[in-house]
Amino acid sequence: MIKYLDSIDSTSTELRRRMSVEELSHGYCISADFQTAGHGQATNRWESEDSKNLLFSLLLRPTIIPAAEQFIITELVTLAIINVLQDSIRQQITVKWPNDIYVGDKKLCGILIENALCGSTIDTCIVGIGININQELFKSDAPNPVSLKQLNGRDNDRKEIFEEIYHNILNYYDYLADNWHNESIKQSLHYEYMNNLYRRTGYHNYSTPEGEHFSAEIEEIGPQGHLTLRLQSGECCTYAFKEVIFELK
Repeated sequence: MIKYLDSIDSTSTELRRRMSVEELSHGYCISADFQTAGHGQATNRWESEDSKNLLFSLLLRPTIIPAAEQFIITELVTLAIINVLQDSIRQQITVKWPNDIYVGDKKLCGILIENALCGSTIDTCIVGIGININQELFKSDAPNPVSLKQLNGRDNDRKEIFEEIYHNILNYYDYLADNWHNESIKQSLHYEYMNNLYRRTGYHNYSTPEGEHFSAEIEEIGPQGHLTLRLQSGECCTYAFKEVIFELK
């Protein structure tokens, strides 16, 4: 079920409000033309001009997925989005670990995935998504936003793109759930995610919040989403989200 709203503080906040008073089904989605308090990771704000972009939050109930393998949700969501958006532009679309969608060094889409655990499994998952579609001017201090219109030079059908992405995410999830015990299918999804990574090959500059700067290449991403980098010395170091920063050019 999809609920379309003109304006809301945050689609994810509204989804949680509705979950607190009624039992919502897998696939329930709230989409809005405008958010007054849209947010991303941590305290980051999400800028979006009214009726220009896609802003929506989707409820998944992935009870079959163990908490120890929860990063597979990030993999399926990012790939489902990339596979739809890639048809609209010639430039390669990549996923910047863990879940930002990039074209070159610019951010096209932000994703916030919030899992609620029940013991060793996932009870509910709220997937908040913001995609820059037809906005041409960004006024916030975000360093590198880009929209689909800036990339392909035309007005894009927001409703059509939204419906394709919505159904593609659910199709990816259903296929995974139906084949959960098939390790080769899960491995194929992981390989596809790895192959679509931003800065997948070669050495690039990274830093830590403590101010350490270094060059490294991506070695692997584990089932809980930890990023392993190989330093030029050959040493491998593993980081959780926010423990390492991709330095923009």
